[in-house]
Amino acid sequence: MPQGAPGMQLNFIAPICDTGYGTVGLNLLLALARAGHEPALFPRGQIEADNAHAEVIQAALARRSRPGLEAPTVTLAQHAAPDLLYRVGRGPHAVFVIFELDTFEPDELYRMGSADRVITCSQWGAEALAKNGLPGERLRVVPLGVDSALFANPHENTPRTDDETLFFATGKFEFRKGYDFLSVAFSQAFTPDDPVRLVLHAWNAFLGNEYNQTWVDLFANTPMANHIEISRERFETQAPLAGLMARADCGLFLSRAEGWNLGLLEMMALGKPVIATNYSGHTEFVNEQNCRLINITETEPANDGLAFQGQGNWAMLDAPQAQQAIAHLRAVHEAKQAGTLAPNTAGIETARQFSWDAAAARLIEAVI
Repeated sequence: MPQGAPGMQLNFIAPICDTGYGTVGLNLLLALARAGHEPALFPRGQIEADNAHAEVIQAALARRSRPGLEAPTVTLAQHAAPDLLYRVGRGPHAVFVIFELDTFEPDELYRMGSADRVITCSQWGAEALAKNGLPGERLRVVPLGVDSALFANPHENTPRTDDETLFFATGKFEFRKGYDFLSVAFSQAFTPDDPVRLVLHAWNAFLGNEYNQTWVDLFANTPMANHIEISRERFETQAPLAGLMARADCGLFLSRAEGWNLGLLEMMALGKPVIATNYSGHTEFVNEQNCRLINITETEPANDGLAFQGQGNWAMLDAPQAQQAIAHLRAVHEAKQAGTLAPNTAGIETARQFSWDAAAARLIEAVI
């Protein structure tokens, strides 16, 4: 059988759950199975997935008893995870890492450098790995995807009976995601008399209520507090998230750094206008035609007092970026109120190019 042909064995060490990494793991597993490959799944952590996927997951788990010892192993894990050293059998080993910063610790480079291939999802990420000394011949780019069946345009939108311009942001509360910047930009773009609303699906399930409350208080103490809603739900599947996105008029992704940004591509797939920073992983798929970009002129040490302690750099969000964000917010609102806010057709076309099936095919190419 030719390498990469349907029926290829692959040992897949990955999370299957509702985190970003877990979403990537599940969708790659499903796409590999659709393509006729035979992945053996070695899950990282507890499996959490819709029952609709049980047959594929169980078949992949069953292959653990007799995995292909000469088959490639792909380990999907954070770049700092000791799990990157784990492999199955004697075949080539690839590590698939998704990261936000441009600098790595020596131990992280050692673990990534132990693999035969280092895969990441954007050219920006590959360039960061190369600048940190990983050999270029080992690096591969495998862009991620979007579930076109779920995040489809036209979507069965919940009817809107109001005339508000509804902005939507998703991604867990953290400084990296730029929610502090968003709170200021939104409050400076509009007044309490404007028919606008900001909905945040951002509750950070990994940190406690006290931490999340600081973000709630931040938005509550702005002049636009009565125009902001914050969801505390943690969805078991992506279907409710797709429903929230479908109701929105515009998606906001004002982050300092992203490894990929699943939510941004999902909003584009739904045909929604989007506003995003022009930096890091999502530069793989955003451009001036499909996104209102906030251009970055400088970077700064990444420090949030928690996960990031200055070990790398991310985008600096300052006055010039605030001016751009405010102008974009107002332009979207004015178009909505005038009835001229057009669907993001360029975003829909972009999303069609980034399917999970295409990602799985690129993954196979990367490991053989």
